[in-house]
Amino acid sequence: MHEREEQTETIAPHLGPLDIAFFVIAAAAPLGATVGIAPLVYSQAGFGVTYLFGFAAVALLLFSCGFAYSFRISGGTGGFAELIAMGLGSAMGDMAAGISLLAYCAMLAGIVGQLASYIAVPLGHINGREWVVLAAAILLLVAVLGYRRIDLSRRIMAACIILELAALLSLDLALLFSSPGNGVGAPAPVFPSIGAPGTAVGLMFAFACFVGFESTALYGEEARDAGRTLPIATFLSIGTIGVFYGFTMWCLGVAYREPSLHALASSAPEQFVLATVEHYMGTTAKTIIEVLAGFSIVAVLISFHNALARYLHQLAGSGLLDRRLHKVHPAHGSPYVASVTVSVAVAIIVACFAAAGADPVGQLYMWLVALGTLAIVLIQALCAISVTLFLIRKPAPGTGGIALATGVGGAGLVIAFILCLTHFKALSGSGTVTTWLPALIPAAALLLLALRSKRNAI
Repeated sequence: MHEREEQTETIAPHLGPLDIAFFVIAAAAPLGATVGIAPLVYSQAGFGVTYLFGFAAVALLLFSCGFAYSFRISGGTGGFAELIAMGLGSAMGDMAAGISLLAYCAMLAGIVGQLASYIAVPLGHINGREWVVLAAAILLLVAVLGYRRIDLSRRIMAACIILELAALLSLDLALLFSSPGNGVGAPAPVFPSIGAPGTAVGLMFAFACFVGFESTALYGEEARDAGRTLPIATFLSIGTIGVFYGFTMWCLGVAYREPSLHALASSAPEQFVLATVEHYMGTTAKTIIEVLAGFSIVAVLISFHNALARYLHQLAGSGLLDRRLHKVHPAHGSPYVASVTVSVAVAIIVACFAAAGADPVGQLYMWLVALGTLAIVLIQALCAISVTLFLIRKPAPGTGGIALATGVGGAGLVIAFILCLTHFKALSGSGTVTTWLPALIPAAALLLLALRSKRNAI
């Protein structure tokens, strides 16, 4: 019996650094985020947004020094709860688990609305209820992929990311070599004023573009040599995302220059990047970018679904959640019970918004992705604080520099969280409901703390 339990509750380690990096980069949606977020940050901070992305990338790389080191201690199998428990205690770790579950559920449901709307627009049905049918089809697709062996999702991720990055690089080169002087002698970006409201909002969106890299912590059980694989995947993911975002933002700035850059991004944000593609690369290229942006969003959904399913699997293994969520499919090697649970939960959330007549973008997407972003940045900050405290309390040869780097990166993440919280309306859109959405974060934390108390009482 014991042997059978091992077969049905343990996922065989088979993922390498590139495999995990594809899932993480997919969650950041380089192409989709460029189309959607670039005009927002340019309208706030102008050409200086290049520095904001650089600041975010450096802060996250510094934080990742401790994040990666923690995998040597935890083995990469405990997820966020174990990392945060290392320095802040088990109660805080379990509370963080509740925040993480809320974050990933919200992100998934919100992005379903975004993709359904994205597909509905060219069909001319965005004002009707057709987006609900599209959302149901999207949920079914992601559910099937999540239920099956992760290798299928991994291949889809790899194809999507390679095509996305190739499309971004093509756009960058077209912008660079079509600009005056082929970009030579272009003015350097001016660092935006620290006290300007636009800088705070721009920096908030810059950090939001990196959301998802922390999910490397959820693939420890499936990683070959987790202590080595997870750190490589983490640094590779942040480096790739940072380089492509930073270079693309700079190229857009070189092509347009100030003040036209700020004016164009502000006047028609939804068409800013696509109009740029059409102007510099032609109508066919624009159509290709539009299609690839849709696949980029599909990749995000698959990535977040797999991450959340594995987190439920880990929490069930630790005894915090129902043990049945820890089961692994005997043929597919996937946490299929957890995956089905994720699919059902997200479907219920989307159905509730649809029943209320909510707008798929202005409410379902904006509200829930903003909530998810806020919660994930908080988890990242807590991980940084926890690992820093752990290294200070239990120093080892060579860990002083790691503790310092992690602490500095953590300070950047705390700043990012404060910005996201204080400018939450800018992140989520207007509406009275958005004012109380952040309250769901402590509610989720307290719910998991209550489960912890119940578990300890048994």
